[in-house]
Amino acid sequence: MPLHDKQYYYGINSAEFRGTQPDYQTIQQAKDRAIKDLSYGLSVDIQSYYQEQLSTYKDEEIKSSLMLSARLVLNGIKVHDQWTDCQNRQHWMVVSINRSVADKQVKEQKFIKQVLKCLKSDQKKIRQSIESMNKIIAMRMKRVEEQYDHLSRLSKVLDRKITESSTQTQKNYRFLIKQIDKLTQTFNQAQQQKNKKISSLLNEQQHLIKNVEIISQKIQSDYFLSFINDDITISASDFQVRIAPENNRTDFFEGEHIRFWVKSNQDCFIKVLYITASGKEYMIFPNKIDLNNYLNANEKRTVGRQDDLIIKKPFGQDTITIVASKKQFTNIKKQIMSANEKFCTQDLNNPLHGVRTRAIGVVEVKNNQTYATDTCYIVSHEKK
Repeated sequence: MPLHDKQYYYGINSAEFRGTQPDYQTIQQAKDRAIKDLSYGLSVDIQSYYQEQLSTYKDEEIKSSLMLSARLVLNGIKVHDQWTDCQNRQHWMVVSINRSVADKQVKEQKFIKQVLKCLKSDQKKIRQSIESMNKIIAMRMKRVEEQYDHLSRLSKVLDRKITESSTQTQKNYRFLIKQIDKLTQTFNQAQQQKNKKISSLLNEQQHLIKNVEIISQKIQSDYFLSFINDDITISASDFQVRIAPENNRTDFFEGEHIRFWVKSNQDCFIKVLYITASGKEYMIFPNKIDLNNYLNANEKRTVGRQDDLIIKKPFGQDTITIVASKKQFTNIKKQIMSANEKFCTQDLNNPLHGVRTRAIGVVEVKNNQTYATDTCYIVSHEKK
């Protein structure tokens, strides 16, 4: 989640809960923390507005007062999104405020008067706010640490999946790996330095978060990256599945047949989805000709063995992903029988839409580790 974009400022945070679902108190606590996070983010961005009036105060006191005032004065903060992580028993909340609305309120005299009032008279609140600010910095840094750890794993998986080829695609992914590795090194160096001032921590944190945002935007705009990014998220299970083009080729030309091998370490049911560069998704297995999607543990099976997968327009990078479920997909037979052609199809709005819909039909929820995924890609070209 970005700190802000062209339209909104954001705040994000979470609260822990016991049992299976968050109660009202947990949800409110998550919302309150998210508002604090948004206010803290604003305090960093708007300090420059009032540099002259605030120059006689300490930096941490200024940021603390700005944070307090943002919470007290700003109107228009709304819940932007929320979700529950049942596995880790955390409820997450994202709040937002329209940038133009917030900027207008910040520049009004009412805001700076509230800031100066806090600085001059509410020292107890200032100290409490500094403690809150330190907690927010720590929470943000923990999230950054988790994201960098995830990106590091993504880099290793990506490196393993890319075979040598002459395509620009391969070069682009190699460049992304270098970017991630460089950012991870920077993050690790930053983590080794201790006893920093709040201002140093803020600047460093802003820089690290911005780097994560840039990489995340690249991932979210690319089908292959989005799918393997999700593969990594659920890869902690001992349930594993694999897919790859036969002979590990990545470049194919118009009229050629494609085959993929699939394998799982447990008995399971599988489906294979083929996504073209234009966002058209085909369920290439199972299909109307080959309905048996049961795969024995450690059995290596070929998808496309009937030579029914042929390279044709549109050309470009295509993404192929497999979903393996310990129980049969609830809707798969109905999908196949209702399709007008051999393969079931759907038009995807964007890569994240594809990620969200690929596991539809899995009998049990993701957190119970009842399904596994894997992804590969090929690049199709016009006939030489």
